[in-house]
Amino acid sequence: MINIALVGTGPTGVYAFKALATVRSAEAVTIWLFEKGADAGVGMPYSDDTASAVMLANIASIEIPPVTRSYLDWLRAQTHALLRSHGIDPHDIADRDFTPRLMLGRYYHDEFNELVHQAEALGHKVELRERTEVTDIRPRADGRLQIVTDRGEVEDPFDKVILATGHVFPDDDETRRYFPSPWSGLLDAHIPACRVGILGTSLSAIDATMAIATQHGRFVQGRGEALRFEPSDPGANPALSITMMSRAGLLPEADFYCPIPYEPLKVMTPAALAGCQMPEILDSQAEALLCLPGKTVRHFHPNRQPKLTHCAGCRASAMRDRVSFRCGCCNGRFGWCYSLVQWRPIAIAETLGGKPQIDCLRHRWRR
Repeated sequence: MINIALVGTGPTGVYAFKALATVRSAEAVTIWLFEKGADAGVGMPYSDDTASAVMLANIASIEIPPVTRSYLDWLRAQTHALLRSHGIDPHDIADRDFTPRLMLGRYYHDEFNELVHQAEALGHKVELRERTEVTDIRPRADGRLQIVTDRGEVEDPFDKVILATGHVFPDDDETRRYFPSPWSGLLDAHIPACRVGILGTSLSAIDATMAIATQHGRFVQGRGEALRFEPSDPGANPALSITMMSRAGLLPEADFYCPIPYEPLKVMTPAALAGCQMPEILDSQAEALLCLPGKTVRHFHPNRQPKLTHCAGCRASAMRDRVSFRCGCCNGRFGWCYSLVQWRPIAIAETLGGKPQIDCLRHRWRR
């Protein structure tokens, strides 16, 4: 008898369970599933405890790997009433739609239950422990592992243990005016119409924004119209103001945005790139180095030596067909800078867009 434990049954745990549950084994296998939440197979980001109906998944239907069936097929099998209750038009479902997180949680929960049936049909034994948190995993003298939960030590030892425990959030205690994350009580708190600051502009920040904004109105969008916010009582909520703050100033992109089938290139075509390339090596044709957050832009000018002395933290490494740079003053924050290879002066001038100066946290370069 082989004993395998899977700690966590969110999406990662579901796909790990699929790999175990759908393979026939010559030896009897018992698969133990530990889930500290109330419902196995849902996952924290898609559960009723941490998500609301207005929060959308950041992945399109077509990108979700099928478990026993595709997400789109599962959606089309649901009742019209269920779909409408989650804001989905049952007559307009496509594989590129971004659906509510709660709906995706229902999909994983249903697929998890189907995997249990498939595992048992193949002769595997499944032991499910919901509302059970694994607190320790101890090695035994015989090389096996012992699991300890908040309910005590599991009697059977395990040959393998798979950890799929998911996200970990700050332990900071929230107050009436401060919430360290959207999942630290914000979803259940009443936030009055006031000035609200949100540190960050990524997905968690958008979740926090939605949690607050939907207390005072709703977002609406008609066909062919721009998305707009419609206050529930414009006269009562004039003071609502939400400001998202970020050092990089970047908003998240949806994971999936490319059209399928791919559309022909219109700007960066092979012909356009060929027109921008220069045949000679450009080691001595860089006029200035402008350091941007996350990338490096070089402005070329014939018969000029590269000016690389603006920042003592910048180091240049010349190679045969390119010059790549790393800025020491921002490397720790933004990582490696990208380099542009052999562009004509006019292309770089257009890229810079006529901006007279660009800041790099501590340093400034003027063109």
